[in-house]
Amino acid sequence: MAAGAAAVVLGLSAITVAAPRLDALNFVGQLADPPEVLADLVGGLLNGVADDTPARLRLLRQAAPCAAVAEDTAGATSLSGRADGPALARLSSVLDDHLGYCVAQVRSYGERIVVELRRRRTVRKIRVRGNWPLFEQELQRRLGFRPGQALPEGPALAAAIARQQARLAGFLARRGYFDGRVDIAFSAPDRQARVDLELRLHKGRTYRVGTVEVLPLGIAPGGPRWRPAVPRDEIVRLFRGQVLLWRRAFNTERLQRNVQELTLRYQRRGYTGVRIQASYTIDRRQPPNRAIKITLHVQERKRIQVEYRGNEHLRRSELDRVLTLRGSGAYDDFELATSAERLHHLYQSQGYLQARVRFSRALHPSHDAIVFTIDEGPSCRVRAVDFVGNRVFSSAQLAALIRTRPYPWLGLGAGGFVTAAQLTQDAERLVKHYRSAGYLQARVTAEVAPDPALLGQGGALAAALAGGVPALRHGHSHVRFTIDEGSPQRFGAITLSGAHALPATALLAALPVARQQPFAGNRITAAKELLVRRYAEVGHPYATVSHEQADPAQGSVAVAFSIDEGPLVRFGPVMLRGNSHTRSAVLRSLIAVRPGAPFDIRTLELTEQNLRQIGAFNAVRTRVVGLPARLSVVPVVVQVEERHDDYGAFELGVGGSTDNAYFGTIGYDWQNLLGLGANLNAIGELGPRIQSGTLNITYPRAWGSLFGAELALFMRNERTRRLGDITTFGGTATIQRPLRPGLTSYLRYELRQVLSEERLYRPPTPFDEADQARVTTRTGALSAALLYDRRDNPLAPSRGHFSALTASWASRALAGTDNFVKVRLNAHGFVPLFAGFTLAAGARYDHGIPLGKAKVLPRVERFFAGGDTTIRGYEEDLAFAESIGGPLYPLPDVNLVALTPQGGNVRLLTNVELQFPIWRESPLLGLPLMGALFLDSGVIRNAFEAWRWGAVRQGAGGAVRIVTLVGFLSLEYAFALRPRLGDSRDGRFHFNFGYVF
Repeated sequence: MAAGAAAVVLGLSAITVAAPRLDALNFVGQLADPPEVLADLVGGLLNGVADDTPARLRLLRQAAPCAAVAEDTAGATSLSGRADGPALARLSSVLDDHLGYCVAQVRSYGERIVVELRRRRTVRKIRVRGNWPLFEQELQRRLGFRPGQALPEGPALAAAIARQQARLAGFLARRGYFDGRVDIAFSAPDRQARVDLELRLHKGRTYRVGTVEVLPLGIAPGGPRWRPAVPRDEIVRLFRGQVLLWRRAFNTERLQRNVQELTLRYQRRGYTGVRIQASYTIDRRQPPNRAIKITLHVQERKRIQVEYRGNEHLRRSELDRVLTLRGSGAYDDFELATSAERLHHLYQSQGYLQARVRFSRALHPSHDAIVFTIDEGPSCRVRAVDFVGNRVFSSAQLAALIRTRPYPWLGLGAGGFVTAAQLTQDAERLVKHYRSAGYLQARVTAEVAPDPALLGQGGALAAALAGGVPALRHGHSHVRFTIDEGSPQRFGAITLSGAHALPATALLAALPVARQQPFAGNRITAAKELLVRRYAEVGHPYATVSHEQADPAQGSVAVAFSIDEGPLVRFGPVMLRGNSHTRSAVLRSLIAVRPGAPFDIRTLELTEQNLRQIGAFNAVRTRVVGLPARLSVVPVVVQVEERHDDYGAFELGVGGSTDNAYFGTIGYDWQNLLGLGANLNAIGELGPRIQSGTLNITYPRAWGSLFGAELALFMRNERTRRLGDITTFGGTATIQRPLRPGLTSYLRYELRQVLSEERLYRPPTPFDEADQARVTTRTGALSAALLYDRRDNPLAPSRGHFSALTASWASRALAGTDNFVKVRLNAHGFVPLFAGFTLAAGARYDHGIPLGKAKVLPRVERFFAGGDTTIRGYEEDLAFAESIGGPLYPLPDVNLVALTPQGGNVRLLTNVELQFPIWRESPLLGLPLMGALFLDSGVIRNAFEAWRWGAVRQGAGGAVRIVTLVGFLSLEYAFALRPRLGDSRDGRFHFNFGYVF
């Protein structure tokens, strides 16, 4: 052992029970953990699997060796033979996979064993160079190395680098960089064996298509000149990627898409079985803009002419969609029979239960004519669905379980037709439901007939179908499910033995099985899983549960559970891995595991939940070391993969809106600020009407507590109709806490100062008098809120609901200039309808109560309406306005009328939208396109008693929206209903990002 190396000698007998004396262990080298912790852990793993010193030495020497293991020197023991396989695998997994060590050297000095460990190099940061115009995330996603990952050693590392280089070079080739290569280099390790990975791309030049050669496949040369069914010029334009005067760079991904597009064009012309083989060559002697030569070998095969006869109610396009000819590229009798079956199923799904489909083929020299002859029969809409024989469950309960539904009123909604397959599936659903309730012999049969009197009468039904009954001629069908419930089986006596750490009565009460409950095998499985879970919560992770099931007697099944609790297990030390940027103190403040405490699986789950909530990691994993070896003290390794390892990113943007015309933005975003788990975000906006800036610092789990904290500073200068030029600046301090999934509460203090201009209305005079007065309003307010969010997607929801209740108290005691109370209630919901339609509705109620002698809120605190986010179709804040007029000096017969926004203490807004899909994959980057029809309503008053229907203002219109990954981009046109003086008669355009409400 080198001079000066630290060594700790511990006896392993302290970790074992009634075991012979083991050799002492020394751990030296690059250690991330205390040596005594490693000694206890490794000693526990060796105990009972290596009975003598040579065996223990073999295990240690062969477990996770470094790339170049030093030979024994003086005082070392020579070893031979192979270590025990399972024990070696466990020890290697702990040292290498869990802790990130490799064994550099093992020596024996009498009763002592000295183990020199080296920390495996781990990736700290990944830097990408030379990637423009490729996105950095695309390359990192395809790279096999990740931050926090331990690197292999020696030849294994060289092989891993070669694999990643080949993989990324293939990606570059698919993107058109055929001369590209990738260099992967690692920096020198720091004291903690962390390295930075640099991924440097040498993309090389791109090439464009020069020649496109189209050749026949399967036609002997020397014949007449072949003319493809798709014109050559069209094929050449497609594969050259010509866009006006510009040609795209060639890549293999686009080549495959073009082959698929050409195949579709052939199939639209009737060449169902077309085969296209594409190849390309690069002639680097040619200029890059024509160096690619594409060769297409096309086997057109016979043209297939498909004809439908007898389809009176379904369009050809609907029938074409279910044919399997194009998808398979075959047109033999088997494929035609499959297509006929698909057509038959389509008709049945539309209510044509008696539809029949036949096919025939006529051979011609130039093509094959395939005719599908369809006998549609009558359309049978389901008039009623009945249940017979059900005593345990009501018909309404059973109807909710099946897919067969009566035809809806006016045809709106789903259901209304039935197929044989659907009836079979519905019967299976009912049987499954009965068996889960203990009726193991339940049977269900389904019938359908044009008249309820014919149900259950096979002969009468056949005669009716042959002769035609009135109900059948009118397209009616009746469905009946006949149920034979059988005798129920229930649980009998439930007993539990072997419980000592937990009271048996409490365990029995918590089980999902009880006497006289319906018997089901899955309930027994759930009960065993629950018992194992309960013991894992109180220090017994090795507990096992078995059961014995008695034969049913008189309809009851007795079940006896037997528990082997196993020994009490305690948590050992907590080891951190992967946090190169995040401070260890931050991680430990969020870790719920406490060394020495009894094992509790809930603390492991809570640890992962806490770490994920701060948003600083791509992955979080807690691993318990030593469970397979059944150790009584188990260390815990917390492994994180950091998401942000930089000092922030700058963002630049330009845009336009109806309230700020054109504008530019600059932002700075620093996630995981200084490794504290906090986030800093700053953004500024500059436009002709609005100039603003905000600075936010958020701490999702402040100081390791259950609370999140946010500090915000803001400034905004804007030109408005209601207050003229106003300047607002201030800050907020917020503490929030999630109470349950979807439910969040917060407490906020806000201090805001507004500098506004109060307009003075004077009769026109020849004197130059001021018409505005500068007003300063400062608001200090304390707010509390509850937010409940059950939307499927907060940015672009299609179902669910959201509600928020906020109460604010502003006072001079809080550094403000006015006293008042505000209460706000927001609620909106989204209901999916049919065919992709969604009904969205929202309501916002705001109520301000002035305190003291004031009758109205301060002007800057009043509620206004009109504009993009309140009532569309009106100018900003002018849905409610008052007109002020007077003579225009010096013209005595001309009056001047001015509109000024009118706010109030109370505001009620409602928004209703019917949203519908327009284009699932639009040409705009393939993003979905949606439309909406909307109606906005609102009223503003100073008190309840002043409300009346005539005061309600409404706007209606339509919208076209692009659905992006971060919300809606919406262009809307709206007009005012019942317009008044000052309202636009021609309507207004609005531009919004996200939902209006």
